[in-house]
Amino acid sequence: MDSITQIALGATIGGLIGHRQYGRKSVLIGAICGTIPDLDVVAFVNSDPITSMTAHRGFSHSILFALLTTPVFAYLFSRLKWFKVGFKDRAIWLIVFLGLLTHMILDALTIYGTQLLWPLNSPPIGTGSIFIIDPLYTLPMLFALGVYLTNQSLRFMKYTLIVSCCYLMWGLGVQSYVMKQAQNSLPPSASSNILVQTTPFNILLWRVIALEGGTYKVGYLSLFDKNKTIQFMPYSRASDGLIEDVRDLPKFQRMAWFTKDFYKLEAIDNKIIISDLRMGLEPDNYIFAFQIATQEDGSISVITPVRHTSQKGINRLSNVWKRIWDENHSL
Repeated sequence: MDSITQIALGATIGGLIGHRQYGRKSVLIGAICGTIPDLDVVAFVNSDPITSMTAHRGFSHSILFALLTTPVFAYLFSRLKWFKVGFKDRAIWLIVFLGLLTHMILDALTIYGTQLLWPLNSPPIGTGSIFIIDPLYTLPMLFALGVYLTNQSLRFMKYTLIVSCCYLMWGLGVQSYVMKQAQNSLPPSASSNILVQTTPFNILLWRVIALEGGTYKVGYLSLFDKNKTIQFMPYSRASDGLIEDVRDLPKFQRMAWFTKDFYKLEAIDNKIIISDLRMGLEPDNYIFAFQIATQEDGSISVITPVRHTSQKGINRLSNVWKRIWDENHSL
């Protein structure tokens, strides 16, 4: 999730756990712990864009990281005189651990991919049941924090944490429902490799991607659609033989692993471009697209990955809102 949401969640947990011992300082400690995992971006600032993308949410977003660093951060907070916390206080350990852990779990519910099980080489976990920015999830927590900082009342914080957890569970339930509708709408050949994810800023309209040979199909289902049969549009996933040409390239393999094979590969002006299908809109509005090689006279030359700027899709976001209410509206 976005940094504001992670800070709000960590602060809420910190306040609910440590209010009696530390007052408002518990909110600050929770907020700090809620944002610590994302500091890993500093380590990859000089890396190529594919390394930077796929290494983010790695070790610092793993359960192992939370277990190993909780005593370290608890000790650091105890050494800072302004906080006035004891290293042996159970509350400080709990605030730190849950601040780190909930950050990772919340990130794992987005589509990007979180390596919760690092150092295992299993693909990153990304359910896609909530968008990386969701105002309905974040704003109530920010309101409750504002109330607490004003009069130190915990009541709204308790309620919003319960509501936010229910919101996440509802998203997972709706995602499961959409998956069943997608499987019923697709032929058996395309129903084995399906991705169901939210569309930007909501959990009312869902995007479904199905891989089938050299093509991928995309369809949408809104909770307000009367017709629950999803209509899919096919797109080419890769030019003939292109996957075989780049199969042994380390950067291609890394992207295939990170996206769980939900990628698009194409040759544009002798540039070999790989795009992450999970984040963007068809046919070419993908947030993460990279040139990984050049192709001339049938020969492939590897290059250091370069971010490929595709057409911007910001102006299409209004269509997402319209599609929620109108099943005949096209994205």
